[in-house]
Amino acid sequence: MTAFNASREPIDRRQLTLYSLRGSLPSPYTNPPSTTGGNVSKGRILSREANLHLVGHLYASDRNSLFIIPNHLELGLEFTRMASLSHTVIFHVGIEDLLLRDEPPDDDPRAFPTAKESKRGDYGTQRKWYMQESWIQRVEGGRGLHTSRLWDPDTGLHIASTMQDGLVRFKPTAQLKL
Repeated sequence: MTAFNASREPIDRRQLTLYSLRGSLPSPYTNPPSTTGGNVSKGRILSREANLHLVGHLYASDRNSLFIIPNHLELGLEFTRMASLSHTVIFHVGIEDLLLRDEPPDDDPRAFPTAKESKRGDYGTQRKWYMQESWIQRVEGGRGLHTSRLWDPDTGLHIASTMQDGLVRFKPTAQLKL
């Protein structure tokens, strides 16, 4: 996004972050019972563990958020404290469009241990990436407002919107470069 952001003010800049699941999550489905009921999809019933897939997107949206404030102000690591004051995530799609794939198996001996094997193996062998498009709405008085959209880049589906109000304290020597 360097070329896109070059001529823009900090409040008009954008950042794209790709994220995916590291390791695996429990299956989001239970074995279908003999009677109908529950949330049936493709002949399967969603389990309580399906919520963990939403939590994965929540974590990514929080993890990739407030750091954009010093980055867009060209202050990088010139902050001393950072904390979330509120974090809102609105999912726009059903759970079927939010399911995270296991990390594909990797036989390379140098691979991180979670990449050695997929416990579920029900989502194929390709890593599924999602994209967070982020920008800042306002920065003043030691606070910043971060906003983002989460996308499934494979389908172009806008899966969630986020807003996070945060506290950012900069070093006394930090100089805003505008």
